[in-house]
Amino acid sequence: SFSEHVKPMDADAMAKVVRTWKLVEMDLDTHAAKFFLKLFELDPKVKNLFSFKAESGDGESGPLMRKHAVNVLSMIGNAAQGKHDIMRMKKDLTALGERHKNYGVMIEHFPVMQKALILSLEEELGPYFTPDVKEAWEQAFHNVSFFLINSLKGQQ
Repeated sequence: SFSEHVKPMDADAMAKVVRTWKLVEMDLDTHAAKFFLKLFELDPKVKNLFSFKAESGDGESGPLMRKHAVNVLSMIGNAAQGKHDIMRMKKDLTALGERHKNYGVMIEHFPVMQKALILSLEEELGPYFTPDVKEAWEQAFHNVSFFLINSLKGQQ
């Protein structure tokens, strides 16, 4: 299953995520916008989860949505490459999952979110996004989402 357990990342996989995250950070706004646009393209219903979009008339590329996209991508990237021990982030990620449960986020959203992340990274990083880098990012996303998913399930 998608959320079976945390998979420890070896030093080589972590280095690949760290190296490519540095490239993403150089133009975080663009990467984040493309990530969310890819997410909305893959699953248009996801847009309905964003209450601030309707309240402010903020479209999928408006300032509030772009800010949220940057926050989401930053959280994924920093968690994926910033902490060698994902278990140290358990409390924060579990709390984040609890908040998102109230927004209507469901476990089924995570595979499409991972696909959107991988496709947008592949498009933006081009030749730097090798099969090994893809595998490292998939593992990193899995580990980040593990605690979010478990909190959606009501598990700690």
